Amino acid sequence: MKRFTTWLAAMLVLCFAPGVIRAAQDPADGTKDDPGIEMRPGLKRVDGRVKEIDLTLRKIAVEVETEAGKPPVVMIFLLTDETKVREREDAHTLKDVHNGSRVLVFYTPPEKKDVIPTALFIRILDAPSGLRPRAR
Repeated sequence: MKRFTTWLAAMLVLCFAPGVIRAAQDPADGTKDDPGIEMRPGLKRVDGRVKEIDLTLRKIAVEVETEAGKPPVVMIFLLTDETKVREREDAHTLKDVHNGSRVLVFYTPPEKKDVIPTALFIRILDAPSGLRPRAR
């Protein structure tokens, strides 16, 4: 009977441990299903509204709220061909990001202070009315 109990405990651990470990590793912001993003050390993110996007210069300016009572800060990010854009589960392009859209930008901070950070991934949280991107 003791051997059976040990065997049963081992089977329970083998069956349920992978699910518990995976659930503990899933980020809460919904990026777990995004193939282009992984939460790795050194990756940072900001949440804000798009103030300006310039596809010819490949730059986006995001207005980020700071502490209460302080004015918002505008952060500028470089856009590359590898920058991925998504809204929920739908993949989009940079043309679907509009001024006023609320976005979540994942980026790697630059090693030098004078360098503009590069956006790796942009998640559209909501778009201004009338400018909702269509699923492709």
